[in-house]
Amino acid sequence: MVRFGGIAASQWYIEGLRKYGSGGYERSRRQWKDPNIATKNDLRGRHYIVTGANSGIGFAIAFELTKRMATVHMLCRDPQRAQKARKEIIDDIKSEEFEPSVEIHIADMSDTESIRSFAASFATKHSKLDGLINNAGALFQKENRTADGIEKTMAVALGGSFLLTALMLPLLKEAPNGRVVNISSGGQYLVKLDSTDIKGTTRTGSEYDGNIAYSLAKRAQVELTRKWVDIAGHTGVMFYSMHPGWAKTPGVTSSLPSFEKWHRNMMRDQKQGADTAVWLAISDEPKAHENGTFWLDRNPIETDFPLAFTSCTEQERDQLWKSCQEIYDWKTE
Repeated sequence: MVRFGGIAASQWYIEGLRKYGSGGYERSRRQWKDPNIATKNDLRGRHYIVTGANSGIGFAIAFELTKRMATVHMLCRDPQRAQKARKEIIDDIKSEEFEPSVEIHIADMSDTESIRSFAASFATKHSKLDGLINNAGALFQKENRTADGIEKTMAVALGGSFLLTALMLPLLKEAPNGRVVNISSGGQYLVKLDSTDIKGTTRTGSEYDGNIAYSLAKRAQVELTRKWVDIAGHTGVMFYSMHPGWAKTPGVTSSLPSFEKWHRNMMRDQKQGADTAVWLAISDEPKAHENGTFWLDRNPIETDFPLAFTSCTEQERDQLWKSCQEIYDWKTE
């Protein structure tokens, strides 16, 4: 049974109090060369897909990209919530000297066929994709599985960070600086990847824990980011994962109400949580760093704490990749 490591949990919480709140963000911001990313205010002609874009971090990312004149493709599960979010973005920006370009696409990131259908449709209308931001995520306190038997938190994470990324790769290659940004979490620090059971078949019934399932999914995203560099780094596409910090979002409020209650006064707002993802997607600065890195507040950070025994071996990362290929029936071109 997978459990949270005591050393990792202690280090995560201490680190979080220092760095993951709004205070940590503001301290980091004072060191940035271009805090407002002013060099990238005109993204006309560029296309970005943001999954889970109707609320929280995803909404903030979509807003910032739209404000910079990019065409933003909001990939959401709920049509009504997507339409409401799109209207809010456009209404807030429409006073500017350009017409905001926001398109809605509907797909369930835990559903293989839904993802494939979207990708096929998108590819018939677009010849390139400048950025894919895999933000969609979920935390189920009660066990929830897909029709294929995959634990649903993991299915949502892999649906973006593996399958959608794989299907969009040909279009990302056509962009001058194609980027993939996986929105992970500090929760990934708390567990070691269970490479032998990606579907979570052994974590069922009394063995299921929603918080652990979420941490495992976020760890898988970080490790897949590294693996994508091995598979497709030679194409020029950049792959990043990032930790948004402790941000006040609807997802945190509904899934972790006690945590939000005790830490709300120090937590970040959605824009602060989204900042590094936007920066990774559009700035030239990240290219000076190694491909496949994990980021917090525009700084590359380690994926494991000392003595936490959570680090992933190359063999375990390879096993994760093979499992994803089998689950989604996708092979490298």
